[in-house]
Amino acid sequence: QDRPVDIIRNLYNIGLIYLNTGEYDEAISTFEKGLLKSEEMDALLGILHHTYGLGQANNLKGDLDTARTYLKIAEEIAEQTETKYILSNALDQRYQLEKNAGNYETALVYLERFKVLDDEYKELARNRALDELIIQHRVETTRSENEFLSERLELEEAANRNMMIFIAVLLFLVILTVGFAYYFFNTREKLQVAYKALEHQKKRITFKNKKLERIGRERNALLRVIIHDLRNPLSTIDGASQILKASDNGLGRLSQDDEEELVDIISNSTKRLNLLINSLLNIFSKENMDVGSELETVDVSGLFNQVIDEYRPLARQKFIRINHDLKSFKSETHTESVNGVISNLLSNAIKYSPEYSQVYIELNEYSNYWEFRIRDEGPGFTEQDQKEMFKMFSRLSASPTGDETSTGVGLYSVRMSVERLGGTVELNPEYHNGAEFICRFPHEITEDLAYNKELQTAS
Repeated sequence: QDRPVDIIRNLYNIGLIYLNTGEYDEAISTFEKGLLKSEEMDALLGILHHTYGLGQANNLKGDLDTARTYLKIAEEIAEQTETKYILSNALDQRYQLEKNAGNYETALVYLERFKVLDDEYKELARNRALDELIIQHRVETTRSENEFLSERLELEEAANRNMMIFIAVLLFLVILTVGFAYYFFNTREKLQVAYKALEHQKKRITFKNKKLERIGRERNALLRVIIHDLRNPLSTIDGASQILKASDNGLGRLSQDDEEELVDIISNSTKRLNLLINSLLNIFSKENMDVGSELETVDVSGLFNQVIDEYRPLARQKFIRINHDLKSFKSETHTESVNGVISNLLSNAIKYSPEYSQVYIELNEYSNYWEFRIRDEGPGFTEQDQKEMFKMFSRLSASPTGDETSTGVGLYSVRMSVERLGGTVELNPEYHNGAEFICRFPHEITEDLAYNKELQTAS
């Protein structure tokens, strides 16, 4: 049995689903049930959320008077409970409502209150995200250095032990007679095996050392990119804010359309900042992920069905049809990494495909590996794109067809996740009606297999 507070929360989430799908009457009915339940329990936060939901739903439906009433109640409760994120949303909704009603002076009042509160959040979020990136970089660098030093010490100890064994065997062979020749050759064979193992360990240490150097170079480049990519939207936001401020002070009065355009510029730049920071944090988490300790046997087709269902609403917005042929089988893999690969490739296929086109997904199993293909009917990739496509922050020729945003880290993240699982990812050069990516994964993932894939990539 659900607790009353869970019922209130679930009703609010269901109302949001109706709201996002445009079923405003169902959303209003659901929010009213949640409000009644909240009032019965005297749950002030429940009253706040459902009142705000009713105001938003009625506003979208066009019932401005009812929406104004609910939003005013939500605003008062949010101020009383200091629930600032609801207060910010309520002020934004009130601004939109009054603007749509033609009450421009009142709308400007609400817009100014919303901007003050929203600017505080944006500044805090930017500072917090930058601090977290810097701290995570320092922690990761220290941890990598410690792991490298620990492995080097272990190998040095192993080398010393093997050397002592080798010296002891040599002394023993000097004392033995010719009759112990068989034992001598048997021991020499064992020493050769040990020596090969030591050489293999040395190669791995050399590889890890080069990998640390590469990580250092990538991190330095990453910090430069962070500063550059954060500076552009911040400059845009600052410029738009200065123009709005000058207009408010009577210096070159802007029209309503100009003010709305500036607000849109600020909003889009803020979304760009959030998208960039979230993408960078996602890359850091994938770089630090230990897939070997989290492997499990899963129904692979079930993973694909789950991701496809998540992206169908996005495809419907552009009238894109997702076709799939998924063979049912089980395999050992890392669920989170595979989900990330599927999501990135499917998201790109939808993002760069024109309206009324189709996306195809094919999943097959073979004796030692399984494979999936995702192809679209978009613009594809130029020869120059194919050289840069899997690099971090690569700028490719194609542009999203629905004004979506891109950070340039999606395909880099795909390549990194696939290689950590001992697999391969490639662009099909024989497909010319768009783009087709082919990913192959082994059924059994071993440490040596993943290491060899990393070594091939590094070389």
